[in-house]
Amino acid sequence: QLTGGHLMPVANPTIGCYIGFSFTLNTGAWILGTSTLGTGTILGDTYVTVYTNVGSDVRSVSVQRGKSRELGQYQAGRCSVVLDNRSRDYDPLNLSGPYVTGGVTDVKPGRLLYVTATDPTTGLVHRLFTGRIRNWTLDYTGVFDSVATIDCTDSMTELANTTLVDVATTATDMGAVAAELLVAAGVSNFGYDEAIFTAQAMTWNTKALTALRKIEVSEQGALYVEPSGDVRFTSNSALIAQGRSRNSQATFGSGNLTFEDIEIDYDSELILNDVALTRTGGVEQTVQDTESIDAYGQRSYEQTGLANGLDADVLSIANYIVNKYDDPEVRITGIKMHPRKHADLMTQALIRQIRDRVTVTFAPVGGGTAISQELFITGIGHRITAQAGMETSYQFEGTEWSHGWLLGTDALGTAELGL
Repeated sequence: QLTGGHLMPVANPTIGCYIGFSFTLNTGAWILGTSTLGTGTILGDTYVTVYTNVGSDVRSVSVQRGKSRELGQYQAGRCSVVLDNRSRDYDPLNLSGPYVTGGVTDVKPGRLLYVTATDPTTGLVHRLFTGRIRNWTLDYTGVFDSVATIDCTDSMTELANTTLVDVATTATDMGAVAAELLVAAGVSNFGYDEAIFTAQAMTWNTKALTALRKIEVSEQGALYVEPSGDVRFTSNSALIAQGRSRNSQATFGSGNLTFEDIEIDYDSELILNDVALTRTGGVEQTVQDTESIDAYGQRSYEQTGLANGLDADVLSIANYIVNKYDDPEVRITGIKMHPRKHADLMTQALIRQIRDRVTVTFAPVGGGTAISQELFITGIGHRITAQAGMETSYQFEGTEWSHGWLLGTDALGTAELGL
């Protein structure tokens, strides 16, 4: 279905849509629709799943992962797949269809799904999304057409709905604590970095995602779900420790890596000049920038219940936030591109991931100095249809504070202990 579209130098990627219509429940694993957890995983081997590739019926795919604003948090990834349903294969009321077991339809919410895209120029297969089907929508257009739309989210949704009861974590670095929380939530497919800051020993009685968000803020790290479905906790130091974040991986706006739209912000949303942070059992640590307050008004940020073991670490984080956001910056916040315009652009669109560092260059109308910024990718969107081709969008945050931070001070240096 995804072979048409406008005449362009590169074809659409070939889409694979793999749905776990049938499965065997693994004893003691996570049970869909309940808070009961066992030894299985949320999006890994909880079920022995038999996947069917329905890619030949796909009319369009939309994927959105990451976050849309720099001060926001990474949200559950979302995927929408539109399937040709003229055969009624995806109609749960059609009990003579191919996805029926024992007289009962297998076209149900809760099934696992993953989507792939094969690069038409390299032949490499890239995973775009892994998640769980939340609902099916059946649409009938006139008497000759029918589609089934699948809406999915990734395992961030399960984390938001899973309750931790008396879960004890140890006094160790934040990455290890994130791992302890993920294991307690029934997740085995995850990765984490050794963190900068040390957590205190704590007992958690809250939603798993709420607990992980506290660790994320306490480390100034990032929590998101990768296209493979693995949960990823990235530490404060990962932006300088990992080559893909330390060095620019591509330059968009130069050569073959063209884009059509660019978003540039210069507003007060990213001004923070009055920061108050408090760890559990600690004393509030407050940092203000009076010059910024005088110039832009008081812009406050407050967090309590942080997991840090030392007030000095909390003070370091408060200093970092104020120094990063005390003045407005002209920021490139997003671009949109049509990857079918060139083979190089198609490949870059399919391989780039959240937290990759890239360069964006732009020469505005009217002449003058061109804009060039190194940025971190924080959001990725793809829309692929036969009629409109492929559109990819990136959301960004700045990199200006990713080159070393002296722990316990507000000074930048070479110790590279943090952002």
